[in-house]
Amino acid sequence: MSGVLHPKCGKRYPTGDRTGHCANCCQTFYGLSAFDRHQSVQQGRVSCSMPSTDSGEWRLDDADRWHFGERMSPEQAAAAWGGVFE
Repeated sequence: MSGVLHPKCGKRYPTGDRTGHCANCCQTFYGLSAFDRHQSVQQGRVSCSMPSTDSGEWRLDDADRWHFGERMSPEQAAAAWGGVFE
């Protein structure tokens, strides 16, 4: 797998503006809104809320990356994200 290796956790994740890897909790997210949704900043400190599949809004793919929102078909994902869900 190509991409960036995060030295803290040893995970590899894709580069680009569609994926975010959190240096605080070491989770990887598809979509900047998903990345932003899991973090909050209070009094200058970053706090992460861990996604859960219990809510039905978050899902974890086979590559250990979190997605937020409705599940897409492979065709919808390819059209919306340029094929990063392959």
